[in-house]
Amino acid sequence: MSNALIRRDNLILRSQLLKLVRDFFYLNDFTEVCTPIIVKTPALEDHIDAVRCNNHYLRTSPELHMKRLLSADCKRIFQIGSCFRNGEKGRLHNPEFSMLEWYVAGFNYMDILNQTKELVRYVCSNLLNNQKFTYGEQTINVGEEWEQLTVENAFTTFTDKTVGEAMKNNQFEELLTDEIEPEFSPDRATVLIDFPIELGALARASKSNSKLAERWELYIGGLEIANAYSELIDHEEQLRRFINTAELRKKNNREVYPIDEDFIRALKYGLPECAGCALGVDRFLMILSNRASIDEVISFYD
Repeated sequence: MSNALIRRDNLILRSQLLKLVRDFFYLNDFTEVCTPIIVKTPALEDHIDAVRCNNHYLRTSPELHMKRLLSADCKRIFQIGSCFRNGEKGRLHNPEFSMLEWYVAGFNYMDILNQTKELVRYVCSNLLNNQKFTYGEQTINVGEEWEQLTVENAFTTFTDKTVGEAMKNNQFEELLTDEIEPEFSPDRATVLIDFPIELGALARASKSNSKLAERWELYIGGLEIANAYSELIDHEEQLRRFINTAELRKKNNREVYPIDEDFIRALKYGLPECAGCALGVDRFLMILSNRASIDEVISFYD
């Protein structure tokens, strides 16, 4: 099959996927929203760099603006749209990519995990007529119970370092990518849960252990597909974290973005207890269409 025909098939599949995603959220009483793509203040995160657009930036995610809507009493919202990150290019990365992001007032990170399971199974059942599909040489069944393990258990089981040692030696991402992720069950979804609080810049600390963030990541077919957490709603704590991140970025010679004062004011006004999830549409499409590279699913022409 020619590349043009493959790309056409992927465009059709993407359209069907997006329709099913929207159907799922409409059936669950969500409101679809659109927030700015060009922003004055990207979210301050340790290792995510924004793309400049004149004297503004292209958004790295819609998170801060969507949380402002939650503070204005929007309770169940979702958005599908383009996001941009500078310097990210490879088999699994592109500077422009499609993100699905949603938030639910009254939810925590476990509630949003259960909803993510429903979404993934709904899409697969209706798009592929099956919750079982092939990716590479592996058959994956998202209808089976999802594997779940804590970050601490993953490090002690699959590496010779504790999480604390990995963080101290700046080896967290290296060990996660090289030694832990290849050990995930290849035939079902895996949820890596309860990250160190240092790796949850906008996440709420666990009520049972303040050193952990109520955060999880979803892997399917060895690819990270989604990231979710219970949202931090304390405006003073969020401001403190932004200031710390700004200092770290300055130390690492990264551009330091202004603090989003409008977002901090929204938190101060009152963000309800809530949780949110960001899911990479392109990677999800890669898996469902059995493609090896993100380039195969994001554009029609070479």
